[in-house]
Amino acid sequence: MRVSGFLLWSPTLLILLALFLRCEADVNTEIQPGPLYRVLGSRLSISCSTSGFPNEDSDKDFQFYMASPARPTHFLNIISTADPDFGYARFLQRIAADDISLTRVDPNSVIFEIKNLRKEDEGEYECSAVKPRSILNGVFSVKAVVKVIDNSLSVTSGESATSLSYNEGEALTLTCQASTNTIQHVHLSFIWYLRKDGTKEAKPIISLDKDFTLTPGQGFEQRYREEAIRLDKLGEAEYRLQMTKLELSDQGQIYCQAQEWIQDPDRSWYMIAEKDAEEITLTVKPKGEVGAVSGQACMAATWITIFAVAVLILL
Repeated sequence: MRVSGFLLWSPTLLILLALFLRCEADVNTEIQPGPLYRVLGSRLSISCSTSGFPNEDSDKDFQFYMASPARPTHFLNIISTADPDFGYARFLQRIAADDISLTRVDPNSVIFEIKNLRKEDEGEYECSAVKPRSILNGVFSVKAVVKVIDNSLSVTSGESATSLSYNEGEALTLTCQASTNTIQHVHLSFIWYLRKDGTKEAKPIISLDKDFTLTPGQGFEQRYREEAIRLDKLGEAEYRLQMTKLELSDQGQIYCQAQEWIQDPDRSWYMIAEKDAEEITLTVKPKGEVGAVSGQACMAATWITIFAVAVLILL
């Protein structure tokens, strides 16, 4: 019995055809979903990745475009991994100044960044994976909307004085209040910092993060456990720092920082703004120094009294 050659080959052809169609359909490009609300003057980062190419280990080329709200269908070239002259002149200057960049994370993904957002950067951004001739189908271009909003975060300290002096072992109480006019749903976080005398870096004393979790700073853990350091809520966005027993190492510049966080559509939180209250210079006097001063004052008062009595006797 003879079997047709076509019948013998047909299963193989079907498998090859299925593999070909599968390769054609698997290409997919994804961008960080918007809208992304970012503050004027802050950093913008947009991730973009692709998958399904025959060679996953080879570098894929990406291109970014943007369209302004005034001309939503007119997309302008910004930057490309393949062509340094891809962008329009208005973008090339910022690329040369490293204000705009496109960084390869791995062969299949990139990060687009603007370091200093301008109002004119608001619009719709398109990420496109360069399409090879051998692949006909798939998702190669994706878009995300970016909204540039004003920085309305403000933070103030309840202390009017810019310098405070305490004795070792005394209690310190400071307040910090923040406010924002951002209409989107945001969370505020608070951090009290101390820049010790002779050091440039400020270190956190205690912080309240966007999820309302209190965390003592490094070196302050034991005092926090002993409730010698506390952070109490006084109002909607007003908090009080209490340090019940000041130590000599607490001397330096102390200040409060507020941070504003917004939740992106991918459910991740992003800090859109941060501001510092005015620094307060804190002086902590040693116990011995206090005693010595008191002793000297007492001795001086005694001699003054003796001198006054002697003068009266002579009179």
